[in-house]
Amino acid sequence: MTEALEELAARFRSPRLEGSALQCRGLLEENIELLGAAIAIHRRSRQPMLVAEALEDAGLMLGRSGRLPEPRLLMEQALAICERAGAQRDAARILAGLRSLGSGQAGEGRGGGLRRDGEA
Repeated sequence: MTEALEELAARFRSPRLEGSALQCRGLLEENIELLGAAIAIHRRSRQPMLVAEALEDAGLMLGRSGRLPEPRLLMEQALAICERAGAQRDAARILAGLRSLGSGQAGEGRGGGLRRDGEA
């Protein structure tokens, strides 16, 4: 599937396809740099839920490697996007992912967390 998505991205030069292809490859290879590139491309595509998905993937990947507090910050950004979009199921999934990162609540280490608008 990843190869097919990469072929489509090369053929159609769509930021959505390019970001999704990088995200798939990053997950497949457990490569945080590729996920970072996917996040940047998704931001340019102006599709916030794609950004949130890639932020969540990167946060979970970094969390598995024990690189705290980076994963929490990425997950909080993803959560803020989902909350703004009214994506309740996605927000609930991300909150569960935040809990899996260890002790504390969302926002810990950021001066009380994020406001509703996603700003610190």
